[in-house]
Amino acid sequence: MEDGYPLLCDGKHRPLERPKRKNPLHLAGTNRRLDMQSMETNRVLRRALRTFAEAGAVRVTKGG
Repeated sequence: MEDGYPLLCDGKHRPLERPKRKNPLHLAGTNRRLDMQSMETNRVLRRALRTFAEAGAVRVTKGG
């Protein structure tokens, strides 16, 4: 997080060295999280994201 904005990267088009600042209202929540402490390289990040996607993370919607 930077000034209240999440920083996103995918390890390929948006590497760890150049994360993208996003508006939190434009993001969908999921029921899983990745451990950012273990993301040392772009390769490790890509591998973790692939596993995350294969596990089928469920989107969490705000209900009211």
